[in-house]
Amino acid sequence: RFVAMAAEQAGHAIRWEEVQALRDFHEKAQRERNRAAFPDAEARYPDFMTDMLKAVFRKENVAEELRRVTDYELDLESRVLVPRRAIAGLVQRLHQQGKTIVVMTDMYLPSEHIRRLMDRAGVLRDVDLVVSSADTFHAKASGAGSPLLRSRS
Repeated sequence: RFVAMAAEQAGHAIRWEEVQALRDFHEKAQRERNRAAFPDAEARYPDFMTDMLKAVFRKENVAEELRRVTDYELDLESRVLVPRRAIAGLVQRLHQQGKTIVVMTDMYLPSEHIRRLMDRAGVLRDVDLVVSSADTFHAKASGAGSPLLRSRS
């Protein structure tokens, strides 16, 4: 709905359902392309959203639109994130003991976005490394992401 309103303001009328369909289409297309090139059918938010925004706004350079949409979505996401106190406390204690704390996620958000969300939730200060399957298209679920941890730590 945010994208549909922004598109309307820019003179491109589109219903939010069409925006959602375009987002789904471009994410699925990226997953299919990556299935052929990588061990996992992963997607990366900035990539498929750029493709979707190009279709919505009918132009090639959508960097500003991507920034605004990403900021909006991460803001919404951060408002509903609730760190589990017990886990956050355990992570803090382990970090204070000198343990290396690594967060690895299979998600379409790249690690830079995950770090932003973790920072807003107040838990990033105790984390040494954040890795997302969106960074390399190698997921932890298949095991392909695990070697990346060894190479980065």
